[in-house]
Amino acid sequence: MSNFDANSLISSPLGHHLQTDRISSFSFHPKEETPFPKNSGPLSDALLETPTDLVCPITLQVFKDPVITSSGQVYERHAIVSHLEKNHNDPISRLPLRIDQLTPVYVLRVRAAEYRESAAAACIQAACSAGCTNPVQYVRRAVDLADGITVPGLSPECVQYVKTHPSNACDVQVMEVFAQGLISAVQKANAAAVYGTLLTAGLDKAQQCAHLRAWVECWTQLPGELDDTAMRKLEEFVEGQSVLRWSRVIDLVEAVFSGPAAVALCEYLLFPGSSTVAGTAAPEARLREVTLRYMQLQLRSVGEAQGALERRVMALEAASQESPPAEEASVREKRLFLRRPHWMNSRVFASAALTVATVAGAGGHPVLKLLSMFPLLYLIPPDGD
Repeated sequence: MSNFDANSLISSPLGHHLQTDRISSFSFHPKEETPFPKNSGPLSDALLETPTDLVCPITLQVFKDPVITSSGQVYERHAIVSHLEKNHNDPISRLPLRIDQLTPVYVLRVRAAEYRESAAAACIQAACSAGCTNPVQYVRRAVDLADGITVPGLSPECVQYVKTHPSNACDVQVMEVFAQGLISAVQKANAAAVYGTLLTAGLDKAQQCAHLRAWVECWTQLPGELDDTAMRKLEEFVEGQSVLRWSRVIDLVEAVFSGPAAVALCEYLLFPGSSTVAGTAAPEARLREVTLRYMQLQLRSVGEAQGALERRVMALEAASQESPPAEEASVREKRLFLRRPHWMNSRVFASAALTVATVAGAGGHPVLKLLSMFPLLYLIPPDGD
């Protein structure tokens, strides 16, 4: 560090760490002993802290090219060389020191490199874990550790973006770029976990829609569609968290993939045999929520069909005004049929649906009980008819 006064190390806590013990520790721990605790989980704070014997007291960073002085102090080469160009003493021991008295410490270099690689990989896994409450800190930590080395799942684009956007205002974008890098590294399950974290982060609907689309693309066998595999994974995801309700998820599916896709998801969740959770009954609250949303979607579909019918009638009326006299009777006949009150035209649909619900046994499954009431709505004539 060019602006760092190495002489200040005398009063620094790091200046008093056991540098002299490093001479006898150059055999170090066996490789299988990781620098962070074995039993710590992937979200352990140990991942965010570097062992003191791997930290240069000048740069406060993990060693990359460590050298040892004649008095037994260990520094990062470029940092101690920069100090010696202005001062001719050891910044900790204060003993006279020349550049040609610096000796590389290859064992420490190897151990530091192994630590950086393993810790960066562990940070990536931590950032992709479902229980991680602040994954972006692990992504940033992985980027710091991976400087100059390649870590699977950490793309050059992600490294560059993190380095140029240190503000936490860019945390969402950091996670998005990170997820894209995971997809490029064929780690789609990890990418889906990241998008799942973003989905539950309380962002606006536009961002949630974008993240849901990206999440589905990690699982679907049919690009751009919500297929059975994606529905199964979506069910597992939603049931495994407590932030997103099914009504919200169905709304997002409708916004991203269309109404029929939302209807298909509802049917997948509602009807026996389609759910992936074999032998496990869906909670009653979920059943009511999804059924209500399913009925709303179906009613909307009927309303859209009625609107299309009315537009067709208007088109026929306009055409009839220009029709030759010989055709007027036929056109008038069609118009009178189509202009019957829409509740009369709905009776056929209502009767058929009610029959299906009855035959299926509405007295059994709670969903069928609710659905048996659904067609009755169509038997009620609108006001004024």
